[in-house]
Order: sequence, then C-alpha cells, then structure tokens
Amino acid sequence: MEFPMKVLLLCKSDHANLAYDLQECLRSVGIDARAFKDRYHPSNYTHQAKVVKANGFSFYNEELKKFAEDAEIIVYVHSEFIDVGVPLNGKKVYVMHTGSKYRQDSKTINKIFNPIVTATLCGCDVLGMGAFNEIWIQAPINVSLIKPVYDFINKNKLVIAHYPSSPKGIEIITPVIDKLKNQYDFEFIYDLNKVSWEEQINRCGKCDIYIENIVDKQGNIDLKTFGITTLELAALGKIPITRFPIKDEYEKRFGKCGIIATNSPEDLEKKLRWLLELDNNEILRLKKEARDWVERCHSYEAIGNMYKNIFEGV
Repeated sequence: MEFPMKVLLLCKSDHANLAYDLQECLRSVGIDARAFKDRYHPSNYTHQAKVVKANGFSFYNEELKKFAEDAEIIVYVHSEFIDVGVPLNGKKVYVMHTGSKYRQDSKTINKIFNPIVTATLCGCDVLGMGAFNEIWIQAPINVSLIKPVYDFINKNKLVIAHYPSSPKGIEIITPVIDKLKNQYDFEFIYDLNKVSWEEQINRCGKCDIYIENIVDKQGNIDLKTFGITTLELAALGKIPITRFPIKDEYEKRFGKCGIIATNSPEDLEKKLRWLLELDNNEILRLKKEARDWVERCHSYEAIGNMYKNIFEGV
C-alpha cells in the first residue's frame, strides 16, 4: 500500500516513549511514520522507537537516511536537533517542545529551530516562550495496550496511590493525607522505587485514585498541565488527581476532561474529601469517565487525526 504522507520522527532519549507513540498514532490514520532514537528507555517499554547508532549530533543508519530522503515531513521530538545528513529543503519541518529541556532553555533552543521550522508543536506548559508559529498539541496513550481495571481492590476502603519519579511534591501531599486519615478510612500507598513500565502499570492497577503531581512550578516557571502518567492512570480506569489550572481552556478546545484538577494543598484536601464521601457507584462512574476521556481525546486515532490535520494545513 502506498501511503500519501511520510513522516520522520527523531530524538535522542525518547522521554515517556512519546516519539514511538506518535509513530503509532500517525500509522493508525494511514500515514507512513517512523521514529528513530539513539538509546533504549530505562523504563523498558514493551515497544520503542528504533534505536540507531549515534555519533554526537549525527545519526548513521542507511534505513534512516533513505527514509529521511523520502519523507515529506520531519519532526524533531523533545526539542532535540539531529543531523541525519539530508537537506531540509522542500520538506515541512516541525519541532516538538513539551518538557524541562525547552522550559529551562527556550531562548537557546528557539535560536536553533525558529529559522528552520514550519511550525512548533507545544504542550501548554511551554506556550508563549518565543517559539515560531506555535500550535497547542496533546499527547497520546495506547488505549488498546492499557486495559481498564475498574475493580475495587479493597471492598471496604478506597486505595489512593502516588508513585512519583522524584520525591518532590510529597511534602505537599503527606500533610493532607495525614489530616484526612484522622477522619476517613482509606489506604494510601507511596513508593519512590523506580520500576519498569510494565511493573508501574501493574501496581497502578491496584488503586482507585491516583495523585500524580500538584507541584506548581519548575524553578521560576509555572507548570500548567498533566503528565503521561495521568493518561496512563485514566486508561487504567483510575481517577487521576493532578495540577491542571487551565482545565477550562483545555475543555473548550479538546472536550470534557476526566481529571480531578487540584492546584493547591487546600484544593487537594477539598477534592479528596469529596471523593472519600462518595459511594462506590459514584467512584465507579468517575473511573469510567476517566477511561472514556482518554479514549475520546488521547487515543492513537484521536491524536493521529490531530497531527494529520496540522501537517495537511500548516
């Protein structure tokens, strides 16, 4: 089958397996997309972008070079420029800014990419930082790979979990949990040990409510959005709690969201009290609403069509 569009996705270390997921999103809507990187992910994802030999900023691989020559579109993921030895003339070029690398050094990175890109694909945390022709984009999740687990692990009490990649934020969460423990019967599980992606999904499947992150700043820069973990937990049929001060703006553009937004310790306490006072039928309804949200707004096909429309229009 001859595809109408060829898209090359490039990065070094593929944080949260994003480049691979975008490859699968685009393939789901009929685009010939291929993602390449230069190292395996420490979380040991089941499927990853193809790893090629790297030398500094250059990638050396005949398959990659041939596809780069044929591709109409090149997307540099995670704010990383990679030279594959192919002229960019005549191609649409995009860069994707989503995280800390760009957030902490946007001026330097803009100098590299602004002169060469057709448009910049930005998560909402990094909009308005000087990138050329910004487009607000969303992240995908493989809803076929992650199956919902709606069961209540403990029939008598709700289980709330927090498995962060760093301890930052626990100092906000713990006082709230301790206060509520004096008034409600629930279980709180906190574990900082890093595990494989599959083990992370398995342990997250054994909770009802998951607190992702309510830290509001990285350095002096405001944080506005949720992480991939929130999407994974929603796909699992869990109730995700995380900071999301622009939830209303998200819903106007992308549709109803399944996140319980908590943007301060006071907000976290209020939302947890509300959840702990609901009966199991209402908790189950919220679990199913979270799963419905990621299927509708963040599935491979939903995000694939979002990017397809961008590539065809810009």
